[in-house]
Formats: sequence, C-alpha cells, structure tokens
Amino acid sequence: TADRQRRDDWELAGSLDMREQARRKVRDILKNHKPMPIPPEADKAIRERFEIVVPKLKDWGLEIRD
Repeated sequence: TADRQRRDDWELAGSLDMREQARRKVRDILKNHKPMPIPPEADKAIRERFEIVVPKLKDWGLEIRD
C-alpha cells in the first residue's frame, strides 16, 4: 500500500495512513473480487479422485464464462 505521492498530493487525496489504505483495499477486494471457478477438466479429475460433497456448478445453474 505504499505510494510515492508528494506530500501536497497525499494531503489532497485525504491524508490516509497506510493502515487505512490497506483497510480500504481489503474491503474493496472482499466486495468486488470474483474468483474464477475451477475448469471443468480439473473439477472432473478432483471428483474422480476424492469423495466430494459440494455440488457441481451446473447443479447450481452456473457456468464458466471467459
């Protein structure tokens, strides 16, 4: 979360310390991050090897999009 703003620019941007910058970044990631699902080939290989109790994406009406 370090930045190289000049002091004047930092003050104009709200004078946020590193802790607050990190807190805001974490909140943004938790709110907006959309992880990619496991590719179907990997899902199939995992399910063949291990007893999985989590439904497949298609069972939830979901699909993988690019």
